[in-house]
Amino acid sequence: MGAGKTFGGWRGAVRAVFAAAWVAAAGAAAAQSTDIVTNSTSRTETFTDTQQAVREDTFSTRLLAVLDGSTTVYDMTFSVAFSDPLVQAAVVAAQGALTAAGAPDAVSFSGPTLTSTSTVVAGTSSVTQITNTSETVTATVEIQIGPGSVLIGDRGLCVAFDPATGPTGCPGGTPFTVLAGTTNFNTNVHTATEIFRTVTTTSTFLTTAVYTLFGVRQGGGGTVPEPAGLALVLLALLMLAGTRFARRPKQRSALPS
Repeated sequence: MGAGKTFGGWRGAVRAVFAAAWVAAAGAAAAQSTDIVTNSTSRTETFTDTQQAVREDTFSTRLLAVLDGSTTVYDMTFSVAFSDPLVQAAVVAAQGALTAAGAPDAVSFSGPTLTSTSTVVAGTSSVTQITNTSETVTATVEIQIGPGSVLIGDRGLCVAFDPATGPTGCPGGTPFTVLAGTTNFNTNVHTATEIFRTVTTTSTFLTTAVYTLFGVRQGGGGTVPEPAGLALVLLALLMLAGTRFARRPKQRSALPS
């Protein structure tokens, strides 16, 4: 019985030694495990655009005056619409040109008539204006057990961000090596900016139009002048009458002696 007790005591002693060694090894491993804390930042930008279309009209108006269907006596182009006072004044000038070209015959007018027209897109331009911004800041903790690495510092403008996984597609940041036996806790502060913009697209249209004023000579002598020609005739008669009156000798009355 004494020998049995001695053998049992030896086995217990061995077990105690192994247990102590295991505890010591675990304690050493725990002592070697180090927690490291780092920081980083990142950002993303998204755009919400409101489209706005603007039409801008420009004009090229050509005015022709044609006498007897073949002779062009007036040809001018204006960068305004036909209804503009500048073109309307040109119509009067074109009538005068027809009257002068048709003299001494009277000239009748027809028109101006729209003889051709077209509208094309001359160009487009866009202007983008920021109207408002909204920021959302989210902090996430990234845990990296060594060996491994993590990006610290400013990671820059990233492609996407997920609160569960953090930012992705970031161009910046500094790699930080996480050694074996260490655990890194990196706190990343992410700023998501939503940018509201108004995009104004201006389309410039050019309308080109040709208007023709037709004049026809009425033929010689006995033709009754048209109103425009009649005005010129009356003006000439008045000038002639004035000349004759100026040349008439003055009558002097003799005073009685």
